[in-house]
Amino acid sequence: MAFITARKQKAEKKALVLDNKIHRFLLGMMMSALNPVQIPFWFLWTSILIQAKMLDVNALAFNLFTIGAGTGTIAGLAVYIHGGYWLVNKLKASNKTLNMIMGIIFLLTALLQLYRIVYKPFV
Repeated sequence: MAFITARKQKAEKKALVLDNKIHRFLLGMMMSALNPVQIPFWFLWTSILIQAKMLDVNALAFNLFTIGAGTGTIAGLAVYIHGGYWLVNKLKASNKTLNMIMGIIFLLTALLQLYRIVYKPFV
């Protein structure tokens, strides 16, 4: 999808979600909190960790896991935000260039996942 968007893009314009009066930090927090992808992601990792006996089934372990996951998520988002800001300024990149970069990253990670599924299945 990122490749198609980058290819069709003619002029530089703000994304629809950014063309509003909401403070960027609050907008980012709301978008992160409402992200439905994180629900199956954390369910999967929690069940994997419980099955591997790396996460005990008790309130303290779940609370520590939740605090760690939240802290890790915030740290990851901070790296993504500041790294993206640095990359845009360093490359003087346009939205079209960024869409191509993101498309390449998603394509590479999908190919890596496909390789791991086919040649090294999770047991």
